[in-house]
Amino acid sequence: ILEKCLTTVFQASVLLGQADSAPTIVEAVQFHGIRITKNDALVKEISELYRSATLDELVHNSHLAAKHLQEVGLMENAIPLIDTASSSNGYIVNFVVKEPKAFSLGLKAGISTNGDADMSLNAGKQSVFGRGEAINSSYTYTVKGDHSFNLSFAKPFLGWQKYSNVSASLFRAISFLPWNHSNCEENAIILGYNGQITRKILHQIKFNTMWRTLRATDDSAFSVREHAGHTMKFSMENSVAFDSRDRPILASKGILG
Repeated sequence: ILEKCLTTVFQASVLLGQADSAPTIVEAVQFHGIRITKNDALVKEISELYRSATLDELVHNSHLAAKHLQEVGLMENAIPLIDTASSSNGYIVNFVVKEPKAFSLGLKAGISTNGDADMSLNAGKQSVFGRGEAINSSYTYTVKGDHSFNLSFAKPFLGWQKYSNVSASLFRAISFLPWNHSNCEENAIILGYNGQITRKILHQIKFNTMWRTLRATDDSAFSVREHAGHTMKFSMENSVAFDSRDRPILASKGILG
């Protein structure tokens, strides 16, 4: 005799607003589809779910957790499903997730505003070490012979509804400047921090360092030659913004300034 058990589950959003008085005890949070994501990263992201006092609060928090998992780069897609447990008022939250692609690669060609044709090769990987880290690189070559290379790394600070990260970028460009008949090499390092002072006040700070080498050619004027050589520049950018929009794209109310 074969017995078949069927379990029906619903997306968390189906129950939202219909169980604001039902007491809730979260007994377990399970993930389905995990391959490389680290356990400590998941614990930081969903720990608040265990504090949900009602079913309506659990539904709301489950939706926020799934959304945040995608926004910080841990998951490409995440769907929260809530199921009952064997105990009274007990629930189990299941996240059906899809982790980011192992590797992304892109190639594009175009024409710039000044009429120069260029080709770009882009490569990147999300959640490199299983904690939402992202590495992206690009190489651009123009028909004039100019070329540039960029390598960037970003690491988010994980936690319940935490939106902050640190980033580092390396840049190198070699180009010919036809207006002064010289060759220019630029090497830059950019360190940055993005975070929130409050929920609506955003903070960004950047440290920029650039090493520039100007090489004069035989056709360069004397006024260009006297500036040839190496120069080092350092700058810092600090900005604070206020964001009260209801959503980042096509907002119906709020301001960003």
